[in-house]
Amino acid sequence: MLGDKDGDFTTVANVDMKSSTLKPIHAEWLISTHSKMEGRGDLITADFKKAGLV
Repeated sequence: MLGDKDGDFTTVANVDMKSSTLKPIHAEWLISTHSKMEGRGDLITADFKKAGLV
C-alpha cells in the first residue's frame, strides 16, 4: 500500500523519475528477467497459447 506502516496514507513519497535514474534500474531489471526466463520456454509458450497468439 502507499501508506506507511502506521496506516497513514497522506504521506507523499518523492520518487526520482529522471531518465538518468531509471535507465540503470530498468537495464538491471531487464537483464535479470531475461536470465530468469530463458530456461522457461514452456511457461512462455503456455502464456502465448493462453492469450490466443499461437
